[in-house]
Amino acid sequence: MHFHWTNVRVRRRYLAIPLFLLALTPVLAVRFNVATQPSSQKAATAPSPYCESGDLLGDAHSPLRFRIISNCERASGVVKSTALQEDRDQFIDVALDSQYTKLLGSGNISHENGLLVLDLTPQSMAIVSVPLVGQHITFVGPWVYDTQREWNAIYPVWSIQVD
Repeated sequence: MHFHWTNVRVRRRYLAIPLFLLALTPVLAVRFNVATQPSSQKAATAPSPYCESGDLLGDAHSPLRFRIISNCERASGVVKSTALQEDRDQFIDVALDSQYTKLLGSGNISHENGLLVLDLTPQSMAIVSVPLVGQHITFVGPWVYDTQREWNAIYPVWSIQVD
């Protein structure tokens, strides 16, 4: 058998590509995971004294229905509509002030005309009044993604103040 150094150089060249790709894989994996995290999942504002702790969503709904994006958000906007739901929750559609539009998701744009849904539960209605259409309000509650309706919401609303 005859040994040639040129064969070794050729084999090294062919090994360089897979080794480069192998070394690049962890870098791409980290970069891809960071790139796919929605930037809107960062807290929009500082917490409020109205923030609550414990079981944020209560026992009323399936834990698979709501995905918590932020435990407590404070934002403001103008009430565009209110509607009593079959489960006695009150939906309040709000046109957010410009600095809070990052709370909206694609479902809010396609299903809610760019409005954020506030879900005021019967338990919350004992201490929080339903605002009137046209009022400018500031509200606080967990920021969630509703997987059933495919939009972002504040559920449940803990506080509403008319500005």
